[in-house]
Amino acid sequence: MSLGAVVLAGGKSSRFGSDKGSALLQGKTLLEWSVRSVTEIAEKTVIVKAPSQKIPFLHNGVKIVDDQYLNRGPLAGLITGFDSLDTELVIAIGCDTPLIVPELWSFLNDCTKDYDLVLPRINGLLQPLVAVYRREICKKIFIQALENGERKIINTFHGLKIREIEEMKIKEIDPGLVSFHNVNTRENLIEAENILKMGAQ
Repeated sequence: MSLGAVVLAGGKSSRFGSDKGSALLQGKTLLEWSVRSVTEIAEKTVIVKAPSQKIPFLHNGVKIVDDQYLNRGPLAGLITGFDSLDTELVIAIGCDTPLIVPELWSFLNDCTKDYDLVLPRINGLLQPLVAVYRREICKKIFIQALENGERKIINTFHGLKIREIEEMKIKEIDPGLVSFHNVNTRENLIEAENILKMGAQ
């Protein structure tokens, strides 16, 4: 099955204080870390950005599109990304999880047979932006939810065939669960630097 990827370039980044996708981690932007994690497995990659947002780098073969829906959250960003792809399956990732273990994408993709969505549950919480979606069926449901005023991805899953991957299974690939280290604040960025220095990546 064909596999694409949607990378959400970030919203207002209010807790971070500036565009976090442009923040540097060991000389590469957070956005670049996320994009590089998917480009080897995805046939096509799309970055979804705000209309006024400047993308800090250009990656060969990566399409950059403006979010169709202004300030409507990550659900709207996914719909825009899905619209920009023609693959059957789509990886979804934000720009704030730079330490993704790339092997995780292969594993999630391998779990998609007979499912509309495959995503981990870490610390009891579903991870909709470390996930693989069946594009067409998810897009229809997401559009309907957005039209009903929904903004959160995890509130749209009713009616989808979902496979949740438990934490212990994920730890076989990513023992330190560094793939789920979110950089929402400057302190989180320092923590990511320390994780890399300790060789946990």
